Amino acid sequence: MGGIAGLSTLKLFSSCTDSPQLCKGAVAYALTLLGQVRLYQGEHTAAQAFLGESLDLQKELQDRWGGAQSLAMLAKVKAYQGDNAGAGALYQQSLDILGDVGDRQLIAACLEGLAATVL
Repeated sequence: MGGIAGLSTLKLFSSCTDSPQLCKGAVAYALTLLGQVRLYQGEHTAAQAFLGESLDLQKELQDRWGGAQSLAMLAKVKAYQGDNAGAGALYQQSLDILGDVGDRQLIAACLEGLAATVL
């Protein structure tokens, strides 16, 4: 598992012996938040790296909601970069997962983002 800017996510949760799954989930969530911060700071490459790493952990943990959230944020990165086709595909992937998860607020955000990619 890789790290961002010299930060190894493995180090962040390697000492979690009581509940490594919970600790990995917390790291994945933190990476998602870091990706959001970088996105809003205009650092799209860093945002994409954090969110990609988060998505990898969420897939490993089979965290469908977290994965859908990361996909939606990755879609937003693509949209900010002007890649509407890429953004639309990622929003659709997120929506496919959310159909089972049922988070209405995130579904609405993805639908809004998807609509923006075709305007």
